[in-house]
Formats: sequence, C-alpha cells, structure tokens
Amino acid sequence: MIQKDGLRMTPRQERFAAEYAVSGDAEEAALRAGYSEKTAKQTGKRWLADERIQKAVAAFQDDSTAHDAVTRQWVIARLKDVAERCMQAVAVSSGKGENAVTEYRFDASNANRALSLLGKYLHMFNEKPESTAETHEDTLDSLE
Repeated sequence: MIQKDGLRMTPRQERFAAEYAVSGDAEEAALRAGYSEKTAKQTGKRWLADERIQKAVAAFQDDSTAHDAVTRQWVIARLKDVAERCMQAVAVSSGKGENAVTEYRFDASNANRALSLLGKYLHMFNEKPESTAETHEDTLDSLE
C-alpha cells in the first residue's frame, strides 16, 4: 500500500491516478496501470468513482501544473517569435567586387507554419467550408 497525500492506495491505483491526471481517459489510464483490455473500461469507471482516486488525481494535476514550465502562453509567445524571425530579411552576398550580388532571403516555409499554428489556435480558419451545393429540389425549382 502506498500513501499519496495521506491516501492509502495500491501501486496500481496510484499509477491509474497518475495516468488519468495526464490523459483524462479512464480506460487508457487503467490499461497503463496494468489492467487488461477486457477489464480496463469497468475498472477505470470504478476507480473514478473512488474518492481516494479523485483526490490523488487532483494532487497529481496540481503537481504537474505547478512544475509545468511549458504553458499555452509560452508556446504562443515562441510561435510569434519564430514567425517574426523567419520573416526577417537577411542579406546574403555572393561574389566579390563588381560581381557582388546581395540577395535578401527569409524563411517563408517556417514563417507560414508558425502563423498557421497560431491561426488554428485562434480559430481564424474555417476548417469545414460551408457547402454551397443546392438540394435536388432547389435545382429542379430553378429550372422551371
């Protein structure tokens, strides 16, 4: 028996609580805790109803958020940095003397990728285009 924050649990129960705190999927957490595929769904539901497990899950979630250095805001800030840096034009010279040519290059591919991720997060793009197709009846009515 293991004690997590004063709660007595078996090693499997503690593993279930830790896995559920990460995934939020009771069946997956039960499988990772060592339960068979045949019993994982029922076991997951049973453990979620147990007050000790609920408290342990909350404790694991508190621990992980307190020590989690990567937050949503951090990721967004880094994506903005990547997009801005990739869009900066960098002078690249080739040749010498009268044959010297200066080109300005930027990383369009990675800039587009960072901007795309930011746009998806902000729901700026319509993932499912609206259908403009008419129904069969509408088409027949317009022909009359």
